[in-house]
Amino acid sequence: MIINNFKTNTYFVSQCDNDGEIEYEFPCLNFMETIDGLWDPADPRYVDGVYCGHRMRAPVGSSPYLLASLFSRIQVQLRRATQGAGDPDMDLYQWLHGSKLCLGLLESLVTLERGGHVEIKVRGPSHMKSNCFYFLEEILAIFEQVSLECISVIYK
Repeated sequence: MIINNFKTNTYFVSQCDNDGEIEYEFPCLNFMETIDGLWDPADPRYVDGVYCGHRMRAPVGSSPYLLASLFSRIQVQLRRATQGAGDPDMDLYQWLHGSKLCLGLLESLVTLERGGHVEIKVRGPSHMKSNCFYFLEEILAIFEQVSLECISVIYK
């Protein structure tokens, strides 16, 4: 009972269905390697494509690793968002310091970089400009939601 509450009420773990088998993903313990060609700039689908993104840094005067402490929570929320969407064209691959989320021809890469900042990049074919923008906005909304939840816990 206690373990089930921990699994469902925290942002440190997400439940995954892997071909009918239930698994639990702990992003902060996910030491998988990145895949070669994960964000290949020579990919023919994106040669004349649209690229956009954001770099998030901790506020001046705070620890440069503030965002690093939130990163695994962001990954859990990305996993939960993909599960909640129920879209067969959506795929999420995660490793210790990054996540790649694909939705059809749209791709995003969310990474924790050296120095503690988080980069969010999105790309897609040139005819999907507005879709790229909205896809980026959805990922930023997840980032914002996690940030606000963590701040509310600190100030309670």
